[in-house]
Amino acid sequence: GMIGFNEQLVFPTGVTYHQQGLSSSMDPSNISLGAIDLETGRVRDELLSRSFVVQNLFVNLSVIEPCTPTDSFNYQGPALFEAGPGGELVFSANCEVLIPYPRGFKFPTPSADGKPGYRVVRDSRLDPFLRMQAMCGGTATNVLSSGARHKKIEGESSINQKFSYAYSIPSDPADAHKAFFEYTNFDDDGTFKLTHLSWVSATNSRRSQAKPGEADTITFGGFGTWSKDSEVHQVSVQISTARQEPYVGIQVDGGTTSNVNTKPTEIETTIPLTED
Repeated sequence: GMIGFNEQLVFPTGVTYHQQGLSSSMDPSNISLGAIDLETGRVRDELLSRSFVVQNLFVNLSVIEPCTPTDSFNYQGPALFEAGPGGELVFSANCEVLIPYPRGFKFPTPSADGKPGYRVVRDSRLDPFLRMQAMCGGTATNVLSSGARHKKIEGESSINQKFSYAYSIPSDPADAHKAFFEYTNFDDDGTFKLTHLSWVSATNSRRSQAKPGEADTITFGGFGTWSKDSEVHQVSVQISTARQEPYVGIQVDGGTTSNVNTKPTEIETTIPLTED
């Protein structure tokens, strides 16, 4: 399944839930189902996709309220296969599900275990959603050397963590041993240094203005060191240098050791383009 980043879920009342260990896992017993129009690339009617959600709030929800559904959610919505600006195969889906939440049910408080729990005072609803945008393929290569080995780029994550990073990834796989990546999270007081590059891909953002043969997004994984111990650690990185859609996402050990991302503040900008 997909592994997420630490985030904060803020309700209109101002109550804030600190979310950690987020992930989404497809239900292996109920595979996704859809009929694809080969001329348009669209999924006819809607895509059906069953998936489990893992996050602090939902785990506490199942403990606080025993009537909470424990089966996977049956998401459904529009989906599309299309060619990206650099020849990439792009898949987009915007699925959701409505779950009634009757009056009298309990809902977790922002505490670590969700207890003692709020009591729902009127008939309500949960609105989980599953939004995906995935790319593969493409022919761009120049992006792989667009980083600066000795130029640190500073940033601030969507939960206000200060961090910096620098990278230089060779375009020739034979030069993978020359790959350089260094990431520091000042809130975690730790630094990751890449020692082995294991996988890399160059793609374009949806509204890319990159020249032919170039790309604005690099995604790579590898192994290296974390300054707080002597163990080997895994890293996953995605960097978009697109002017319209800049983004950085870094996970050390699947996010358990350290993770940051620069999620857009407006949720509307993250919704996949699945409409005509």
